[in-house]
Amino acid sequence: MLGSPAQHLLAQQAATPRQAFQLQQQGKLSEAVEAYRVYLSTNPTSLEAQSNLAVCLAQLGRMEEAIVAYQQALKLSSNSLPVRMNLAIAYYKQQRIPEAARELETLHTAQPANEQVLLLFADCLMRMGEYAEVRQRLEPLLIAQPAHLAANYLMGMASLRGGDARAGQQSIDRVMKAGGAAETAYLLGAAQYEAGDYPAARDQLARAVAANPNLPGVHTYYAQALAETGDSAGARESFREALRRNAADFEANLHYGALLRVEKDLVGAERHLRQASAINPRYLPLQFQLASLEIERGKAEVAVALLEQIVEQSPSYLEAHVALARAYYRLRRKEDGDRQRDIIRQLERELQSKELKQ
Repeated sequence: MLGSPAQHLLAQQAATPRQAFQLQQQGKLSEAVEAYRVYLSTNPTSLEAQSNLAVCLAQLGRMEEAIVAYQQALKLSSNSLPVRMNLAIAYYKQQRIPEAARELETLHTAQPANEQVLLLFADCLMRMGEYAEVRQRLEPLLIAQPAHLAANYLMGMASLRGGDARAGQQSIDRVMKAGGAAETAYLLGAAQYEAGDYPAARDQLARAVAANPNLPGVHTYYAQALAETGDSAGARESFREALRRNAADFEANLHYGALLRVEKDLVGAERHLRQASAINPRYLPLQFQLASLEIERGKAEVAVALLEQIVEQSPSYLEAHVALARAYYRLRRKEDGDRQRDIIRQLERELQSKELKQ
């Protein structure tokens, strides 16, 4: 829809790509948008005009319209890597992380040596909780460039989140040598958190937040450390800050939802856990939280179905067996509950045995 009569006249006069591009170059973006649209109304197969229209819309902050325009440009030429990259970045800025990851995977396949694409793709995978794939994708880059700061930072976070403390420490050492003070504090705090030293993690992560509050995920880890040290109010505030910065933060939605579930805010818990599920529904700890939420809501039968799938996929998942036993007993399935109790005792003995050997 055109604006003022003057804008309409200007757009009609600028009904060629060159004239529209001149408006774009002069910073007259709204006029350029209308000019490109006038031209496209009679030349709908012009990839250049469609792509430039999308760029103008993005520069105006009209990201949803820009995404539609980029999608249309890709229909005209699915092999246009610049258009696909711009679409990926638009998705990323709109916090549509799975969609950004999909486009970036295509770009990475086409341009495996493009570091910008790889790092942005790895960051999307990180935000989705795909830690093993982050490590797999970054390994070739770190073999070629062992001191790469950004790659080591992402590798360290993926290793720690994925439970590989040794690999995480290697990345921490490399980041320290590269001189990334905020990144080092973040990785050290994450390592301390995963090791169960929550007070040290809280203090280290507070330093990371102070040094660079824009580090992806730092507020989420800080919130978790605050929660583990008894500062529930501080944890809620930090989780909200994490989600203010990125509503599609998988870990923030997961752990904030878990905290709200424990605090009996079941409506808030479900909202954030469902948001996490929209990002990575296969993640077992998320499935466990959703099952636990169903128990809290009095829907033990629904919880049993979810928990049975979890323990089938991960037979050593102790917390899932505990929750499953609880659900069975609520349903008065004593025999099934007793069987789970026996499994729990066996898993606890195995865990104690491992701890004694360490």
